[in-house]
Formats: sequence, structure tokens, C-alpha cells
Amino acid sequence: MRGESGVAEDGVKLPGSSFDEVAKVIQGYADIGKAVPLDDVSRRIGMHPTVISRNNGFLVFVGILEGGKNKAITPVGKTLANALSHNIEAEVQRILQTLVDDNDFLRNIVSSVRIRKGMDESSLRAHIAYSAGLSKSQSTMTGTGTVLEVLRRAGVLLEQDGKFVSATPISAAPSPSESTPIDSLSEQPIYQQAIVRPLVRSSGVTVQIEVRIDCKPADLGDLGERLKKLLDDIEGRSSANDAVES
Repeated sequence: MRGESGVAEDGVKLPGSSFDEVAKVIQGYADIGKAVPLDDVSRRIGMHPTVISRNNGFLVFVGILEGGKNKAITPVGKTLANALSHNIEAEVQRILQTLVDDNDFLRNIVSSVRIRKGMDESSLRAHIAYSAGLSKSQSTMTGTGTVLEVLRRAGVLLEQDGKFVSATPISAAPSPSESTPIDSLSEQPIYQQAIVRPLVRSSGVTVQIEVRIDCKPADLGDLGERLKKLLDDIEGRSSANDAVES
């Protein structure tokens, strides 16, 4: 549902202006560099306080601004503002991608597009509004367009054949080197593989034994010997059982 402020009561907030106007607000707060009221930003960028206000909820929601009545730019917001002012598109994409990855709402929008294997713009914007719990209105549609532009500029959604698709296919999975920092490898399992070894009994029935390995680097030293012993033991018991049955 939508509250009096024009944003969803569950905390999901959409911008109230175009991406270019939102970028201008970000740069205004970055130029000032401290917590200030709306009027200070309004004088700095020549934008009405009401326009700034209807974008601030979204900017706080995604981590670009922080604070209460008086708001200030965050460190990531400052970096984004600098990249925007110098038109360094690769840096803008990198920062926006980080913001999307850290925001459940935006990340779930991307997941929905991936699951559906693409959505046309009208359907996607309607989905954004519905997911935010907002009724269809001019301001809501403006906000969905800006959110869509954020996702596009972040490089997480691509336009292909008249629809938006996820930049990461549903079947793609990051490799350990891509998804896990090297410094944290000692804390996480790094080897997980299903091993299937057929055992053929004298009766002609094939029994498949599946062993799943889940270990940490410290366990790798004698892993091979332990696996060999386990499988030899299984085969030994199987052979003994066959002998008894015969």
C-alpha cells in the first residue's frame, strides 16, 4: 500500500524524477559534503525542494544518502557523484552494480527478469510498481522508469530483441574464484563433488554409491587416502555380501 509520502509502507521507495534529475540531486549533496536541509541543496542545484524530497527516500533506500531530516552523501554516494560528474561510465556501472547487489528489492527485480527469461519494458515497469506495493500513477511510472534505468546503467539488465534480459543467464553460476574472496577460503568449503562408483554384483545388478565431499583447505592433505579407504571398504563389504549370497 502507498502511504501519505507516496512511497510503499513496507519501506520500498521509488524515485520521483528521471535518472538525470536524480543524478543532479546526488551531485548536489556531494558538492556540499555534509548533512544539510533541503533548502541548501535546492539553492546549490537550482531544483525545487519538493522535487529533491521525492527522490531522497529512494537515495536513502539504496545507500546513496543517509540521515534524517537533514541528509548527507554517503561514501559510496560521493564516489558515484564524482563518476557521474566526469562521465566515467565504467565507474558509474561498477558502483551502481554494487548498490543493486546490496539491495534486496533491486536484486529481486533482476531475479524475476532472469526467471522469466526476459520482460518487455511495459511489463517490467508494471512488475517494479507491483513489487514496491505502489498503485499505478504518473509519479509511480516515473519512478519505475528511473529504477529501470539504474538497472540498465548498472549492467545487470540488457536490452535484447525488444525486451530486457538479465546479464547473468539463469544457468550461469559464479566460480569459487569469482564469488569467494581468497582471504575467506580458509573459512569456506572449497571442494564439493559427487563421486559415483559402480559396483557390479554377481547377480548382474549394478549398485551405484554416491559420496559427497564437503571440506575445508585444512582437510585436503589426506583427503585422497581417506576416499580410497572408504571406497575400498565399500567394495570389500559388497564382495563379502556377494560371497555369502552365493
